[in-house]
Amino acid sequence: MEENSSPTKPIVKNSSTEFDFSFALKKAPVDSEGFIKAFSPSQLKDAQIFFSEFGFMVIENALTPTECEDSVNDIWEYIEQEKWKCFLAPKTRGVSRSDPSTWWAQFGWPSALATEGILGGPPVFTKQALKNRMNKTLFEIGKLFYESEEIIVSHDRYGLFRPVKRVQDGFKWMTDYNVHVDMNPWNYFDKARLGNQKYAIDYSSEDDFIQEFNSTGHFTDKTQMKLQSLYNFIDNREEDGGFHVVPGMHKHMKEWTEYTENKIGINYKNSTCDFIPLFWKSSWGLNSPHDKEKFDGIGKYTQRVTARAGSLIVWSQFLPHGSSPNFSDNIRMGQFMKIGLADQIEWTCRMKRAKYIEKKLEKAEIKVEDEIEKKLMGIDILNN
Repeated sequence: MEENSSPTKPIVKNSSTEFDFSFALKKAPVDSEGFIKAFSPSQLKDAQIFFSEFGFMVIENALTPTECEDSVNDIWEYIEQEKWKCFLAPKTRGVSRSDPSTWWAQFGWPSALATEGILGGPPVFTKQALKNRMNKTLFEIGKLFYESEEIIVSHDRYGLFRPVKRVQDGFKWMTDYNVHVDMNPWNYFDKARLGNQKYAIDYSSEDDFIQEFNSTGHFTDKTQMKLQSLYNFIDNREEDGGFHVVPGMHKHMKEWTEYTENKIGINYKNSTCDFIPLFWKSSWGLNSPHDKEKFDGIGKYTQRVTARAGSLIVWSQFLPHGSSPNFSDNIRMGQFMKIGLADQIEWTCRMKRAKYIEKKLEKAEIKVEDEIEKKLMGIDILNN
C-alpha cells in the first residue's frame, strides 16, 4: 500500500480571496543564512516585541547540542520499537534508522498521520520527551506572557518529515500543505459565551493530553490565549519543509472571523470542534516550495519558520499555522507542546492529571525535585 494514499482529509473551503491578507506580505526578518531572526533565552522581552508583531518567535539554544542528539536518538528508538502503537496492536519492528528502504508502513512506520509528519496518535511519554518538557525556558516564557508562575506544559507528540523520495511517477513521503488553528475562533469571539472557562477533561485516555488547552473561553479573558510551541532538533531550512505561519494574522483574527462567519464559520459556529482546517492541499502535484503562489486565499500567504537545531518556536493560539512539504533530502525532527496556565484546568481534573503524570515519571525513572519542574509537569499540587 502506498503511504501517499493518505487518510481522507476534511473538505476545506478556502477562506475567501476577497479578504485582505496584505498585512501578511510583511514577512518576519531572516538572517544571512536564511533562518528566521532568533532570540536567546536572555532576550525574552525583545522576543515578546517580535511576537507581538508577527504572532510567533524563535528562541535559539533552548536545547543544548547534546539534548538535541539525545532527542533525535529517542525519536528513532520510539519508531523502531513501535512505542507509538497501542498495546493491542500487532508489532512488526522492521524499521531501521540506517535503512531508508524500511521507512514504510508495512515495516512499522507510523502511518496514521504520516502525511502531516506526526508520529502516531498518542502523546509521547519517553524519558527524553518528559525531560524536554521540563525546560525552564518554557517556564520563563509562560511567566512573561501570562504574568503568572502557575505554568504548565502539555504532553503532545513527536514529528518527523522523511526526506523526499524521488521515484519515476513523482515524489513519495511528502507531507501535505496545510493551514489550521487549534481553537474555534467563532466560539471564542461569540459574545454569548462566558469567560474564565475551565478545562474539564477527565484524563481517562492519553488522547485527552492532545486536546488540553485547545478549548478557549471568551475573548474578554486574556488568560484564555494559549501559547503553542515546538522544538527543532535538526537545522530546518526553507526547502526542508515544516512549520509555517500566516505572519501577523493573530491581530486580524476577529475581523477575519466576522468576515467568514457565514462561510467557513457556518460549519463550526455551534461546534465543539477545536481543530479548524483553513487550507489543505495534498502533496500530489506539488513540485517546489514556490507552488503555493498558485493557491487561492490564505494558503499562499504563509511564511516558513526556519530555525536551527535546539531552537524553540513559540506562537499564539490565534495564529493560523501548519506545515508545508519537504522538498529536500534532509530530515525534519521536532516535538510539539503547549504552554498553559495550571489554574485553567478544573481542580479535580488537574489532580487526576497530576497522578497520571507522576506514574509516567516513575516509569521513566525521573525523580523531580525542582519546584519549577514540578510546576511544568503539573505535579506540584500533589504536595499540597
